[in-house]
Amino acid sequence: MNEEVIAEKTRKSPPRGAGGAKKMRRYTAAEKLHAVRLHREEGFSMPLVCRELGIGKSTLVLWLQAYRLGGAAGLEPVQGKRREPRLPAPITDKIIELKQQNPPSASSGSARCCVGVSFYRPAPRRCGSGCTRPS
Repeated sequence: MNEEVIAEKTRKSPPRGAGGAKKMRRYTAAEKLHAVRLHREEGFSMPLVCRELGIGKSTLVLWLQAYRLGGAAGLEPVQGKRREPRLPAPITDKIIELKQQNPPSASSGSARCCVGVSFYRPAPRRCGSGCTRPS
């Protein structure tokens, strides 16, 4: 049997891109209340509570504020409510209908023509759609 030894590459720096980001942990209301009580009722300092529970100072500050404003109920998770559409449904339907009746033509799009336009060149020339292109 051939045994292949695969050497693992050791990396001293964090991975590039979004791979190094930590996933946000969700805490239960009981965990939040425990942290708040350790600080407010037991008298432990904020840095000590944060270090012991592995939370950030700003997190504990938010929990303390929520507790001050709403008591233990203020630490319960809040369900996000759906945002109302900005335009009424009849108007949105009319916009969709008009777009389907009048699709944009390929020749009218000057945005594709003007890609790479530089307005700092001394003598720009005009292209067929009337925009300026670098010479």
